[in-house]
Amino acid sequence: MLDGLDELPDYRRDRVVKQLNEQLDRDGFILTCRTEQFRQAIQADVLTAAAVIESVPLSGKEVADYMVSCLRPDPGGSWSELVRRLRDPADRLPFRPRRDWPAEAVHRWLTEISLFLDDSDSRDLGWWDLHLMASWTWIKTVLGLAVGLVIGVPAGVGFWLWRPGGQRWSTRTSML
Repeated sequence: MLDGLDELPDYRRDRVVKQLNEQLDRDGFILTCRTEQFRQAIQADVLTAAAVIESVPLSGKEVADYMVSCLRPDPGGSWSELVRRLRDPADRLPFRPRRDWPAEAVHRWLTEISLFLDDSDSRDLGWWDLHLMASWTWIKTVLGLAVGLVIGVPAGVGFWLWRPGGQRWSTRTSML
């Protein structure tokens, strides 16, 4: 089973199809791909002897019936409630966000993520890759501020407490 032909960059899909035809001529395999990306990928070379199966959306009742056939007779937890709601088209699960983020901010964040993924030719985003989204200027600014605070605050306090020549600063001023 080969999953994710659609996750490859456009310019690589046709090469993959060509290689699959050359390497897997006798062996059967399953290739998963979104419909539109598959149509684009086979423009140059079709998959030899391939049977194309396109999935169709399932109703809530169909999903619930399948879940029931896979679950234990008394699955416990909230499974029964989920199955009941899936079977009743009038009773869909409510969407309850954990936070109420401003729509403009969410749009900006998702745009930045999609541009980052587009530039990296990937559809996978791991938390360990988030630092790659930050611009180098931003990283230098944050590091500069952190280093400045770590060094500047103690230096400023020390300078305030001590004055060259051993004299401390005086908070009182004398009038002549």
